[in-house]
Amino acid sequence: MLEASRGTPRVSLFEANFCDFEPPESLQPDALFLDLGYNMSQLTDQTRGLSYSMDSPLDMRYSPKAPRSAAEVVNGFSPMELAEIFVKFGEIDSPAAVNLANKIVARRISVGKIERTKELLSLTGSVNPMPRFTSKAFQALRVFVNEELDSLYKLPSLLERLSKPQVQVAVLVFHSLEKKTLDSVIGSLVFSPGQASLPALEVDPSLSRRSQRELRKPPRFD
Repeated sequence: MLEASRGTPRVSLFEANFCDFEPPESLQPDALFLDLGYNMSQLTDQTRGLSYSMDSPLDMRYSPKAPRSAAEVVNGFSPMELAEIFVKFGEIDSPAAVNLANKIVARRISVGKIERTKELLSLTGSVNPMPRFTSKAFQALRVFVNEELDSLYKLPSLLERLSKPQVQVAVLVFHSLEKKTLDSVIGSLVFSPGQASLPALEVDPSLSRRSQRELRKPPRFD
């Protein structure tokens, strides 16, 4: 959290989901910046299983404090529940989602638990060999495990806990699900004079341009 009051910028770090954050009375923010992405160190951490480009435990939790891992989901949920996750959080079409869910359950029965990313990768590839499909399936599990969209719906309660009026909020989203959810949250907010505000933000087009160095890199789907 950054506070710029009295002309003295300060940065305070807190390990918590932003929706659960309880700002101390001595540190009320002038602005909030919510970066909904994960960082590269998490993506390349072989203990997390966030990337399917390397074989890792099928965990996907941002924090070990999260109640369940992706492995617990794929090994404990019914075909209907799994298909719903792939459709809702991965935006996978229903027939493909049902197909993948059935293959997961069949693999559990015939071989055993699915505990590593390469095991899930082999199943997504058998349904659709395109990397984009696997990316969506992994995204669905990651979003569900970390309750990413649920956190966005709790944004109004966070704003209510801030005592300083006219707090400015900026949110950086990375995929259409986050954008749709945020639009819904913004549409539900009703502000009275003196309350925190969530202004409409327009992204500078230059921020979306990739550098020449980035363009020379192969695309990543994980």
